[in-house]
Amino acid sequence: VEQEGIRRWMAKKGKNEQYQEYLIDKKRESEFNQLLQSSREKLKELSNNNDLDISCHVSDMINLEYKENEFDCLMAYHVISHSDSAGVRKAIKEIKRVVKPSGEIFITLGSIKTLSLMTKKYRYIEENVIIKEEDDHEKGIPHFYANDIILRDLLEGLEIINIRLIQNIDLVGNKKHGWHYFVHAKVK
Repeated sequence: VEQEGIRRWMAKKGKNEQYQEYLIDKKRESEFNQLLQSSREKLKELSNNNDLDISCHVSDMINLEYKENEFDCLMAYHVISHSDSAGVRKAIKEIKRVVKPSGEIFITLGSIKTLSLMTKKYRYIEENVIIKEEDDHEKGIPHFYANDIILRDLLEGLEIINIRLIQNIDLVGNKKHGWHYFVHAKVK
């Protein structure tokens, strides 16, 4: 990253309106906040140990509190899919707003192919958005899934550098998990 002249990064954790709406009990909210704190501490340690100028902020992903063109690069891995379709569209719009022209973005989005692997029944709130209801850290959280058509629409106005569709596989349990799009793009 440093070799490419990108010195300012923003790691974004999603806490949008929909996400807040689905965080039902204080225990889950507390667990979520502990996870965020741990992530920020690890990023700060990495930054200090490698003499990097990295800043990590927790923000509302559909209403970022930053100026236009403020960042050279933005990473949002396994974050913006935790919303409904409107929330994901707003998050992408905000990313385009805060990243400088020619700045790069790295994002992941769940693929709709994942839904065909699911053995449990989930509550659908849209054709491509489910609410997970099993008792774990994602209980009550919306999950947005894209296909090629939705992805093309979401990324309109960006210069695509690379998109990979990758399936997570548990080699120990011989179980196939979800599919994710890994997107690397430039803001025009």
